[in-house]
Amino acid sequence: MYKPNLTKSVPLSNGNPTTAVPVALLSTQVYLPDGNCVTLQEIVKNKESYDGETISKEQGASSGGIWKVFVKAENVYALGKEENLHLNPKLDYSAISDTNKIAEIENNVVNAAYVTSCNTIAKGEWTVVFAKPNDGKTLIILATIAQQISNGIINGDDVFYFNLDDARPGYLEKLKILEPLNVIVFDKDPVGIMMNLINNQQAKDKIVISDTLV
Repeated sequence: MYKPNLTKSVPLSNGNPTTAVPVALLSTQVYLPDGNCVTLQEIVKNKESYDGETISKEQGASSGGIWKVFVKAENVYALGKEENLHLNPKLDYSAISDTNKIAEIENNVVNAAYVTSCNTIAKGEWTVVFAKPNDGKTLIILATIAQQISNGIINGDDVFYFNLDDARPGYLEKLKILEPLNVIVFDKDPVGIMMNLINNQQAKDKIVISDTLV
């Protein structure tokens, strides 16, 4: 699964590039001039104590892999010969915020297909339909979805109907009604099947009906 880089380093103006250190690497141990070990996380946590200290990747290193801790405001750096390491970069979600996709989302809204022919439930919505028993909830939903399938608005095989309510005679009746429409019908808990679709990146445009919520 794609994981975007959310760290944003604050560059220094010393002529060297600044690289953000991933959180996973903050457990890395480095050596102080007196031979003691310290993790990068400890340096960040106690930045005032380590400001100006020299650290190295190997004990007793005299050249190569030598860094100097530098603190500027809230930012902690390890300054190398050719590179600055930003040890505590902030998480920056602005690059992946949905505010960057307004045009795309607006286009999807304009072209949104309704699940029901009465335009009450749009794709992408979670909707709970409730009423007294035997008031026709299932009949209305299935009838309007069947109309949308017949009109070519939605595909029958994108519709998953989980019937957790009917006894076998009622279940069989619905199977016979939905089979010509290619609707996928189960009488089991939907979670496992839906997670399988999600994990295989095939959940897009699927319409899930759970009758009844338990």
